[in-house]
Amino acid sequence: MILTLCICFSTVFSYNFEDDFRILSETETCSSPCWFNKSEVTTETIELWPTNCTKVCSILTFTSTINKIPLEKLKTTFQNLTVLCGVLRIENTTLKNLSFLENLDFISNSNEFELSISHNNELEEIGILFSMDFSAIFPIQIVNNSRLDASLLCENNNYAAFDVIYVHKNLKDCGCIGTVFNENNIENYKNCTAMFGTMEFDNTSQISKFSALSNMRNITGKLIVHNTNFQNISFLENVVKFRGNSANASIDLRDNKNMTHFGLNNLTEMITPGRWFTLNFENLHPDFCLTMEEMQRFTTVNAKFVKNEAKYCNITIREDGQKTCVWDKMSTLDSQCIHVMGHVIISAGDESYVQKLQTVRNIYGSLTIQNTSLENLAFLGNLTNVANLNDTSPAIQLISNPNLKDIFINNMAYPYTPGPDRFIIRNNAPNLFYDFIDCMNYETSVKSNIVYNGGFCYDIESGADYEDGGSNGSDNFIRTKDFFAGVALALFFIGHI
Repeated sequence: MILTLCICFSTVFSYNFEDDFRILSETETCSSPCWFNKSEVTTETIELWPTNCTKVCSILTFTSTINKIPLEKLKTTFQNLTVLCGVLRIENTTLKNLSFLENLDFISNSNEFELSISHNNELEEIGILFSMDFSAIFPIQIVNNSRLDASLLCENNNYAAFDVIYVHKNLKDCGCIGTVFNENNIENYKNCTAMFGTMEFDNTSQISKFSALSNMRNITGKLIVHNTNFQNISFLENVVKFRGNSANASIDLRDNKNMTHFGLNNLTEMITPGRWFTLNFENLHPDFCLTMEEMQRFTTVNAKFVKNEAKYCNITIREDGQKTCVWDKMSTLDSQCIHVMGHVIISAGDESYVQKLQTVRNIYGSLTIQNTSLENLAFLGNLTNVANLNDTSPAIQLISNPNLKDIFINNMAYPYTPGPDRFIIRNNAPNLFYDFIDCMNYETSVKSNIVYNGGFCYDIESGADYEDGGSNGSDNFIRTKDFFAGVALALFFIGHI
């Protein structure tokens, strides 16, 4: 566990200069001709620093040996450094500030080396870190600096996407370090408003004691709840922001036989450094359910579930008062609905009723348009999401509408189903897409893969449709059959994830 490392070794990460520098040099991540290949800056190695370079490749490390170097010497040596390709480590020094690096404003660290500022007993100011930009997300530890007020660092906008950041045992920290919580240690965290690392609840039962975490507002890392008798995790109901972990599930609820509800009612902001905000709801009570509002939040951030053994809660009255309608059929659907619960089916004869869907923003179920004479989907102009929980059928299906030439849905994003295919388009007007790029542009628009006439976008030949060839699933976004398809999808991720 991370906490064990913090206590026993007083730092979170371990690393090796030789290994890190070898990786830096072998992966060709630095285009600068200027390199500093020494394991640390000393009175001897400082003379080898490329003083005329603004961009330098290095595992730049300052340790106790820097204490013998005058501050003015440090300032003149590093005054031209603006871009560091590698990482910065400052450990066991008597530095009071980092002003000698005042011009360093960018760290290019695509190898995700660990940045460390630790055990600097006289360090009082690290202002350069508040204005610095980064090319990638990587682990950060700022620990055991007894005079350093680091309380504002974790909420700095430059670190909004960082998912592994530990600020611990300084004069002032910005949050608590995650651990395995139980009835015996929970009171130690009653004043915590932010948590960094893994929060784990295992084999515990006295949920009333965990109200000590009611002050928690922000979580950075992972939340694991397993083998408990909790009915929900509402003791964390005041959490507003969750900055997820790029590896595995950020929220992992499994093997909790009594859990029937989620319970994070105020969670409004979910961030992940990866493509997905990953969750796992597995082996819970058979009646475990998600509310409309909860699923709406998940789909807004492009949630991906390892397993999602949930259904919709039988609640049709929303906390925000927005009108919710339960689906029966198009002819009886009420007007002015904002949300619709159920499997919406539009078939032949329903064309005159589709304007009732003009106000609908969310469908909690699925949407099927089949065997109609519709020519476009303009009536879905306000629809933002379709999320199917109760079975594995596609979220959206457009099937056998021979006049349907325009399938643009202006605001649709991230349709969801636990099944293999989110969005199926089959046997509509010919040549809906001119070529595979046109098809992929549509995928970018709706932020989902589609299955088009039984195949995928890259199967489309320019100017011609193809025959139904069967689907093997469309949940994975990246496919590599065609180089240009890969480029298009890469651009899709950069722009939307």
